[in-house]
Amino acid sequence: MAFPVDPRALAELPETEIVAVRAAFARAGFDERQMSACEAIAPRQLDAVRLPAVLHELSTRSDDASLLTAAFVYGGAVDGDALARALGTEGFGAMDRVGVFAPQDGRIRVRLRITPYRGVWIASDDLHEIDPVMGPGRTTDELAHCLDFRGVSSLLDVGCGAGSLALIARASGVAEVVGTDIDPRAIAYAHFNGRLNRLECTWLVGDLAAPVQGRRFDAVVSQPAYVAQPMALEGVTFLHGGVRGDELALRLLGQLDGLLEPRGKGWVLFDSPEVRVRELTTAVQQSLGTGRLDTCLIVTPGHSAADQAIGYASLRDRSLGTVYATTYGAYRRHFAGLGVDRVRHALVYVRGSAGRSVGLALEPSGLAGFTGKQLDEMLDGVAWAGAPVPELLAANVRPSAVARLVHEQSLSAAGDSRLWVRFERGAGVDQELSDTAALLVTCLRDHQPLEAAVAAYALEMEVAAKDATTQAVTFVRQGLRSGLLVVDPSSPAP
Repeated sequence: MAFPVDPRALAELPETEIVAVRAAFARAGFDERQMSACEAIAPRQLDAVRLPAVLHELSTRSDDASLLTAAFVYGGAVDGDALARALGTEGFGAMDRVGVFAPQDGRIRVRLRITPYRGVWIASDDLHEIDPVMGPGRTTDELAHCLDFRGVSSLLDVGCGAGSLALIARASGVAEVVGTDIDPRAIAYAHFNGRLNRLECTWLVGDLAAPVQGRRFDAVVSQPAYVAQPMALEGVTFLHGGVRGDELALRLLGQLDGLLEPRGKGWVLFDSPEVRVRELTTAVQQSLGTGRLDTCLIVTPGHSAADQAIGYASLRDRSLGTVYATTYGAYRRHFAGLGVDRVRHALVYVRGSAGRSVGLALEPSGLAGFTGKQLDEMLDGVAWAGAPVPELLAANVRPSAVARLVHEQSLSAAGDSRLWVRFERGAGVDQELSDTAALLVTCLRDHQPLEAAVAAYALEMEVAAKDATTQAVTFVRQGLRSGLLVVDPSSPAP
């Protein structure tokens, strides 16, 4: 099996040449600003549709950053002399010597991808190659946004690919970072990327966490392969997670308890063919196999079977020809055999429990709005939901910072209105509120602790304190379990 570039040759480049490449990228301003504008062109279209439009836009610009973006990010053929000037003599010569460049119709095409991502550069394969090494993508960004490195001094990235998440962690100040991957080419790319970005990590080849058996970490992060593999197709390391797709992720969940320090935390992002959240929750809990971990499961709608088949088939055949059609059919038949019309996109966040473990499962519209801090707040809220009434009344309970109270007024003759709680960027499950519930939410916003909010609520409603307390405590327990309400960290532990 032949690959376009040997990343081992990249990883073994002399330090002076890697410094030259890094300096050229910095000098040109080769960063995410160029990509942001390009990604807005024909978003979510297949590469065969959108790449010509992106490359045309970049070709109208004369700056080095646009040239490098066209060549290294989008695989466009560029003028060789211009590329040599942008990279400098030493940087261009180093990459040329290890086979990064290929001639194409009098121009030069780059045979790998280098993506500016969250302040680092990540080299990887073109995803249209055979069994490629994956760089950062849309789901990588979803997971990165949910991470929280506060208090983390050691981190393990399982199935690290080209090292994207591991390098982000190291750049964020995590002292010890280890990345593992079953593909030796992925580890070679990760090693090169560490050197390119002047970030020291440890890179190990092996299946899931096998290379670090017996060790524990403050944090574990993973985006394992999670696509269902049709029996008619050869497996792709970065893509296929088993016949169902979620087998690899569930196997990793079973290893988390042995990998995490007592108060450690872990994030695993994957797709599952489970139709019902209850069944997926059960599968996750059975895989974790411990009562030691608090668990937050965020389940969002994934792609339809048709969209998945289109996307994965287009990776095998960029021209959308015969191979594309055959691969599309293989995926559709496989999904039909699984009884899957649409997968579930799932984030599992776990942390070592301080006492009795708690769990939470939510079904928002997407993951984009969730942060590591918010995930902790929600789990803290679930723990508080079971506190005795006196302790709950003494706590500082408030609405989530990402919740918004929205008043909707109908323009019909009836003129009816509704009150909703909606969450910024979908970071929660929207819910309709009664007038009394909306009043209580505003009292919780304006008065602390809960006992003071209840007193204000009773005064506004003109009801007895006992009745107001009963109503408020019931609402607060439900709100803490749904993520609508949180408890200020200054409150004593429940």
